[in-house]
Amino acid sequence: MASPEWELQVAIVARLKADAALTALISRRVYDQPPDPVTYPYVTIGEAQFLRDDATCISGGEIYVTMHGLVEICRLSGS
Repeated sequence: MASPEWELQVAIVARLKADAALTALISRRVYDQPPDPVTYPYVTIGEAQFLRDDATCISGGEIYVTMHGLVEICRLSGS
């Protein structure tokens, strides 16, 4: 069984890539770790943290996920 953080990340990535409005902006560029060189704009899924909050009869918790949307503001050239 996968960790809750991983299962949520997979669901988030699938939802982001299926969203037509977002896909029009970022062309399905959703990364764990962006490639080098990267094409802008894109979204990264960062660190996830699962905080257990079990009760007597159930297992549960909260998951916190860091996400960033990045756009290129300007491009510096050495020439």
